Amino acid sequence: MAVAVTDGGSWWWRHRAEWLIGLLIAIQAVNLWRINHRPMALAIAHPTWGISRTEHLSYLPSPLVARLLAFGHHNTVAKLWWIESYKYFNHRVEVGGDEALGGGERGSFERLYDALIALDPHFVPFYFHAAMNTGSVADNPHAQLRFLAQGVHQHPDQQELWRYLASVLAHDFQMEERNPDQLLAILIRWADVVSEAEGEEGARSWAQGWMQAMARRQERGLGQVNYWAGILRVTSPTSPQGRIADRTLREHLTRYGASQLQALHDAFVAHFGHPPADISEIVHIEALRQVYPTPVTDAGPEPLMVTGTDTVVIRHDPYGWPYRLEDGTVVSHGLRLADYQRWLRDLNRMARELGWPPLRSSEDIKLWPVDLDAAPEGLRLLVIDGLLAAQVDDPPFPPWTINDLLGAAELHIPGPP
Repeated sequence: MAVAVTDGGSWWWRHRAEWLIGLLIAIQAVNLWRINHRPMALAIAHPTWGISRTEHLSYLPSPLVARLLAFGHHNTVAKLWWIESYKYFNHRVEVGGDEALGGGERGSFERLYDALIALDPHFVPFYFHAAMNTGSVADNPHAQLRFLAQGVHQHPDQQELWRYLASVLAHDFQMEERNPDQLLAILIRWADVVSEAEGEEGARSWAQGWMQAMARRQERGLGQVNYWAGILRVTSPTSPQGRIADRTLREHLTRYGASQLQALHDAFVAHFGHPPADISEIVHIEALRQVYPTPVTDAGPEPLMVTGTDTVVIRHDPYGWPYRLEDGTVVSHGLRLADYQRWLRDLNRMARELGWPPLRSSEDIKLWPVDLDAAPEGLRLLVIDGLLAAQVDDPPFPPWTINDLLGAAELHIPGPP
């Protein structure tokens, strides 16, 4: 019997898989060399070769393809592209101005930094440079906002990214005026991240300072009290965060109380045609009906309380001072004192940062920009450790306790009639 013997095919055929893989690797290597060597460096020496004055970075691959072409060397490729991009974009600005940077479907900066971030999402400077170049140079605030949102999502611990994001939302998109509740939600998330990172003893964050300032600018009543009550509830009252939350709650509740009493005053004038002789007269039944659609209780944030004889009277402010009427305006002396003390804290901080001469005695106060006549009644300026301090008279009534503040923040706020 004859047995047929074969050699299993040619050698090339038997190793066809290896040849195919090698060919693909060679093609990928050529593409990678082309991407890294053709465009940016040659465009500088030969502006009409490789990239013309009107061409954009359309040669850059998509983020997914960029990762595949890097063959695992994502960080190295990203840094090489980033370094070369400086030379390219400097050249584009010189020869074509800002218009040369923002054309195409998505813009040169967007395409570049989409690829860079896909290659190395952990490199924080990519997000800063992407936001700066798309926003400040290419004048594309929407792309700037997208990169910053990516940054805070990938790196929530980076306060500078949060600050940049909030600034863009407030300045370029006017969110504080158009949608303050949404901006407040972002600031609260930023503050929560800082609190988680620094713990109870962390100093006041930029987010919390921004929230306080926004509340004063917007006069939004009790929009933030739930947040500050939550901080006060879970921290020690003597910790930095606890003291900040206590001060801010008192300020918000006092401003709200003054605004409610002012509404009662205006309703009284509208009904009777003349101003009240004393602030106690504004709780007239006709004024109460206009401001409060539901019966007044002696709990919650309202500046009113009900006595045992069912008489509605004005409650003292959270600092322990009675509200006053001055030329038809309801004011809080406790809030005036608190505002002045906050101004003193800012002044002392500025003095340390700018290196002002330390104060040695009360006579040296004139060396600083302080108007002694502007100090509220019941407050005296002292010099302690070279800085200014305030000595304040005790209020005539006990200040609200922490439980009073928390209770006022948690209860329902009546709406307009």
